[in-house]
Formats: sequence, C-alpha cells, structure tokens
Amino acid sequence: MENDNKNSLWLSAQYSFSLLFSLIGLKLNLLTFGEEYFSIWLLLLSVWGIGSALDLGFNISIVKFVAQYRKDLLKVNKIIATSLLLFIVIGFCITVAGCVTSEFFYINNPKLIPQEAISSSRIVVYILSLTFYIGYLTNVFRAVFEGHNDYITTAKISIISSLFIFSAILIIYFLKLNIVTLAIFTCISGFIQFIIYLFSLSKYYKPIKINLKFANTSTFKEIFKFSISIQITYLIGALIDPVIKYIIGNFSERRIIPVYEIAKRFSSALSGLFSFTFRNALPKTSALATRAEYTNYLLSEATKLAKFGISFSGIFYGVCSIFFAILFKYFYGYNDCIVLFLILTLAESFNNTGYILYVFITGIGKAAFLTILQVSNIIFIITFLISGFKLFNNAYGLTGLYFSVIFGNIVMLLYLKKHSDLKILDFYKRINIWKLISFNFLIIVYIIILIINNNMLIISQIIFSILCVALFFNDMKALLIFLNNLLPIKFR
Repeated sequence: MENDNKNSLWLSAQYSFSLLFSLIGLKLNLLTFGEEYFSIWLLLLSVWGIGSALDLGFNISIVKFVAQYRKDLLKVNKIIATSLLLFIVIGFCITVAGCVTSEFFYINNPKLIPQEAISSSRIVVYILSLTFYIGYLTNVFRAVFEGHNDYITTAKISIISSLFIFSAILIIYFLKLNIVTLAIFTCISGFIQFIIYLFSLSKYYKPIKINLKFANTSTFKEIFKFSISIQITYLIGALIDPVIKYIIGNFSERRIIPVYEIAKRFSSALSGLFSFTFRNALPKTSALATRAEYTNYLLSEATKLAKFGISFSGIFYGVCSIFFAILFKYFYGYNDCIVLFLILTLAESFNNTGYILYVFITGIGKAAFLTILQVSNIIFIITFLISGFKLFNNAYGLTGLYFSVIFGNIVMLLYLKKHSDLKILDFYKRINIWKLISFNFLIIVYIIILIINNNMLIISQIIFSILCVALFFNDMKALLIFLNNLLPIKFR
C-alpha cells in the first residue's frame, strides 16, 4: 500500500508539472508563432500521435508480461529483447509512413499548409520523424519500469523532460525563433530521455540484459496473441484527435484549431492527471485470473476508483472551472474556448468514472472487446462534427464524443456482467451515479446559457461553480483527507 501511495504521489507530481509547463508553453507558442504557424505545428504533430499508438499493443503487453514474469529473469530478458527488436523494425516502418502521410495529406494541402510555410513545414516533419523513432524505442524501457511497478523513476524522468521542453520554449519565445527550432529542441529532449532510461535500467535493474540474442519466436507469439486486440483499440483511439483537427482544418478556419487545442489540453490534462495517478491499476488487474477475483476487485477497488472519478470530475471540472474560464478569457484571449471545454468536460467526466473498467478489461486480456467502443467514438465524432459545421458552422458537434462515451460505459458494464457476478444497478448505486448525472445536467444548462449570451460568462461561471461546491462539498472534504494520507508529511 505504501508503494502504491508513493507511485500515485509521483505520478500526480509528474502530470501536474507537465500540465503546468504545457499550458504556459501553449500560450508562449501562440505569442511566438501566431495562430497560423502554431496551427501548422499542431497539425503536423498530430500525425506522430497516431504513430505512437502503432506499437502492435506491445507497450501494454510488456507492462503486463514483465509484471507477470518478473521473478523469472530469463523470461523477462526474452520479453524485452523480442519487443525491442520488433520496435526497431516497426518503428522504422511507421516513421517512413508518417513522413509520406504528412507530405500527402498536409504539406500538399493548401487549405492546411500555405505556400510560404511548405519548406519549413517539411523540415519540421523530418525532425519530428526522428523524434518519434527515438521515443518509440524509449517506450520499451519505460514499460520495463512500469512492469516492475516502478512509476517513481518514470515520473522523475518525465518531469526532467518537461522542464527541458519548457526551458526551450522560453528560449524560443525570448529570441523569437521559429518552429523548426522548436522541433529540434523536442528531438533533443527525446534523445535525453532515451539515454536516461538506459542508464537507469543498468543502475536499478542490473540483472536485466538488453541483448537482442534473447529474442525468439515463441515469446513473440505469446505477446502478440495478447497485444493485437490492444493495438486495434489504441490505434482507433489515437485517431480521434487528428481526425477532429483535420475536420476543423478542412471545414472551418485554421484559427479554430488553437481554440480546440486549448480546450482539449485543459479537459484531457485533468482526466490525464486522474488516469496517471492510478496508472498502476494495470499491473494489479493483470494478476487477476478467476471469476471470483474479478467480482471481488470490481466491487472493491474498481467501485472506489469509479466513485472517486465522479468526485474528481465534479471538483476539478466544476468547482475549479472558474479559474479555467478566467484563463481562457484573459490569458489566452478566447471567449469561445469555455464552451468547447465544457463539451469536452461532459465526455471526460464519464471517462474518469469508467477509467477503471477500461483498464480492468485490458488487464484481464479482453481488449478485443474494447475495439467496438473506439469504432463508435470515431463514427459519432465524424458524424456530429461534420454535421455541426454543415448546419451551424461551429465545432459544437463535439457533443458526439459525449454520447459515444456514455454508450461505451454502459456497454463495458454489460460486458463485465457476463464475466463476473457484478450487478449494474448495484454498481451505479455504490459509486453515487446520481452525482454524475446532476453534474452533467448543470454543465448542459451552463452551455446553453453561454450559447445564448456569451457576455454573461463570468456571472454564469460563478453561479455554476457555487452550485458545484454545494453538490460536491462532502467530496471536497474527502479529497483533502485523501491527499493528506497520500503525502509523506501529514498535516493534522
């Protein structure tokens, strides 16, 4: 339990630092490059987000099998060597494919990349391709630490990387450098991470040998059998953000992309803080084997985490949203950011609640089922987003993501009911689902008010935050107690 608390504390610290640096860096990049060039940077960067998901599911598989066989040193060495060899080959193929995709869909699309930016954009693509390949190989070593439930080391390395990137953004801002320079610094950061992981692995896990001679066909078959379904799921999930940006870029003005990016950064960053804090749930669920163990976990750990997900969403997306509204209006200068943020918040509140269900299904090796959820996400998003631009000329069609997430959570519970003795109504009662429904109702009313009259932003926001305080007052007290127990120094 103590190790779990330390992991959670460091993962929270990692994400908090990364979030802070990212959000400030976002503003600095906008000031440095302007909406036009920063939109181009976001579009080109999104291509490699898809590439990161094309690991055949081996990243999650390494975590699972290292956790499962970590007492068998020879087996662990075989897993690492087999995975690394595959990542070297597959990573190279994806890198080439990413360059071709960037050239065909972005560089040669005048609606996305203007003529005067083609030369610098092409250079950025090649630098980002190298950055991707280095990071792709680094994922193998990171997964080894996570398989040993050592999230403290990975968190420290990520914090160092975030600090380096933020320092680079400051240098670029003060010296008025271009996006090519930003791409170079990003590449250097990836290389530094790679070196630190290699050094840390040799220092903390000396018996582990990084030697490709351990790679073998039987280990590949074992991992591949588990990982292929995960790959499909993660690939479809990774397509969501680039698809949204591509649709916005083709059906609306490019200036909407930074507005969406800011709203998405805040909404996904907070849900990311939640999921990162409890990232160590995957090794724990991977150890479950019987129907009885499934049921016990779902009615104990899973219920607690889902309930906490509702509280977390209400506090950070509801009570604290007044700070985000002020930042959107006065720091970033985008009044319409708050509406997109609230629409994304609706989806993320359900994501936080269902996070443990998603991890649980992945951990017990049933990830093939999750593919249908990601397919529904893509269908809902494309349909609603394009319809929104065609009918109303705005991005409010992002509500499609909300409906797909609700559908996904219900389907996951129905699936788990078949594989355990879980009762859905009992599960909803245990997690206080009524609070999530009430919170979503408040958000929807608030969105409607802002669409009707955006001039009442601050007044409406204050009322919304006060209502959220009333709804989640006891949860706020419980969160303070939880954080107090999590910290190594107690405040009594």
